[in-house]
Amino acid sequence: MISFFQRNNSQTHTIQSDGFEVTIVRTDRKKSATIKVKDGVVSITTPKRAALTDIESMIAKKSNWIKKQLLRQNDAKEQLNRSYNEGEKLFYRGEQLTLIFQNNQKEIAIIKGEQLLLSANIERSPENIRTIISDHFKKLAEKILIEKTELYAGRIGVGYKAIRVKSYKSRWGSCSTKGVISYNWRIIIAPDPVLDYIIIHELCHLIEHNHSPRFWALVEQFSPCYKQDRNWLCENGLLLDI
Repeated sequence: MISFFQRNNSQTHTIQSDGFEVTIVRTDRKKSATIKVKDGVVSITTPKRAALTDIESMIAKKSNWIKKQLLRQNDAKEQLNRSYNEGEKLFYRGEQLTLIFQNNQKEIAIIKGEQLLLSANIERSPENIRTIISDHFKKLAEKILIEKTELYAGRIGVGYKAIRVKSYKSRWGSCSTKGVISYNWRIIIAPDPVLDYIIIHELCHLIEHNHSPRFWALVEQFSPCYKQDRNWLCENGLLLDI
């Protein structure tokens, strides 16, 4: 149907498209097809009986979007390929910090002004420095997210059962039907308006546990620029890492 497609008949079904490979996942649990681009890998999940020609047509229509996602993810990967040398730049709450190693520092890691100060006595392997910074940011995230959640819960007029701050691979936050709010600690890297939008988003699920028009209208009441913040996440979410 489309000349740039090449098929194979192996158990893992792939299509060679226009400059990228697509993995096809067929399942009885899907009524429509969805395309995902993650970590430089393109996959499409389809109903089990979907015709291959229809799958190819959908990929062709989304080809430009897929290429943009692949380029964005590749750029993000290059930017996050850090060596953690002194003077390197990182972000915290949308502000740029300069990594500095300092002697006679009581704490292993501390943010002071526009600097992220690390003790000069630590082992300076990239893996160890990354762990130290991540642990420090997690502690800061727990404190700030709890404070902000309490603030916005009061404004919205909702109560929650608990707050959990963890490391997730594919989500920034969630709200269970039992009232447990969970956050990805990495959102502490994003600018404050984006951070606030995520908190408001999850708290509004305590009233509307869906993504209906009523839900988004509720979000807009407390986060008038939520569309802008949501777009920022879509465009920059890959960079929210240490």
